[in-house]
Amino acid sequence: MLILWDIDGTLLRTTHGVGREMYIRAFRSVLKADVTETVSSMSFAGRTDRSLVHEIGDAVGFTSDVVESAWPQIEQHMIEAAFELIRPDTTIALEGARQTLEMLSENGVAHALVTGNVETIGYHKLAMVGLDGFFEHGAFGGHHADRRLLPPIAIERYNTSRGTSFSTASAIIVGDAIGDVDCARAHDITSLAVTTGVQSADVLRQAGATHVIDSLHPPDRTTKLIRTLLRRWIVMPVSQELLDHYHNTRFEVEGLDTLRIGKPLPASVIAWAKSQGASMVALLGAENPQSTLTTAEDNARRHAALMVECTERGLPFLPVLGLTDDWRENHLLVAGLTREEAEDFRRRYDQTTVLHAMIDGAVELIGL
Repeated sequence: MLILWDIDGTLLRTTHGVGREMYIRAFRSVLKADVTETVSSMSFAGRTDRSLVHEIGDAVGFTSDVVESAWPQIEQHMIEAAFELIRPDTTIALEGARQTLEMLSENGVAHALVTGNVETIGYHKLAMVGLDGFFEHGAFGGHHADRRLLPPIAIERYNTSRGTSFSTASAIIVGDAIGDVDCARAHDITSLAVTTGVQSADVLRQAGATHVIDSLHPPDRTTKLIRTLLRRWIVMPVSQELLDHYHNTRFEVEGLDTLRIGKPLPASVIAWAKSQGASMVALLGAENPQSTLTTAEDNARRHAALMVECTERGLPFLPVLGLTDDWRENHLLVAGLTREEAEDFRRRYDQTTVLHAMIDGAVELIGL
């Protein structure tokens, strides 16, 4: 498992406008241009240093060829400014970052960088908050202006150095911006977006993030979620504890009786299914993807999406509450779905299991 990490807004944050000041100093020194006003209104989130330099240069009248020719000197002046401006007192590690990196490392997860920073500047920022020791490889904003080209470079550099065989299918990108999500989607890489940058959860979801959380804190939640997201591509053994959890859950159907795995359907549920002209039922869920506890907000959004789909497809359903002593989760009991249709819902809503039953049979657990 290889995690490709963004830096700014994900692991740390710089203060006092030091990022913008690097560009101002570099353009002043190399191209004798004052770009103070230009950079003051620009968004740097998810961008590469190289693309930003081209955009700034274009805004103040330089052609792309001129800017590209000046890039090596601009990069060097940015590095010099970074070493002066980016210090321990202007750099803050974000809550949960260190602990998440440590917990993942202890669980055998490898780390690399995919960041818009120039390589030297990226490592310098990490060193200011003591996180540089977690990373030896990556792809950086000096390699290409287009961030979408960076993930394969990071994976190849890691594999070459360590003798591993990671691919996009065994990787996940963690970042805080649309640019992070875009470069993940360009290679069909799972993405975990955090809202510790400047872009909201809604914006990141609309961009196509696989999952969105508000912070890397608490680190145990984040670590569990990352490992769960990776299970989409990697076959993981199912624990007896998880199996016991499912079999101990009671599924309380609103207005009717309770369902239990391995038990016949209650008479009240059979009567309801028959009233809908159905000979089978399925219990669908959307909350807590892959049996990993997520936020109440995300669960509400996911469950609402499931209800909307069932309503739009004209599927009759009843609310169900799944309960154990320490777990509660919303579900829908849907009449008339085949096993194959129920399995399709399971995959699309990223669930570990669904339940299915013929009206004259027992409740079956599907998916494990």
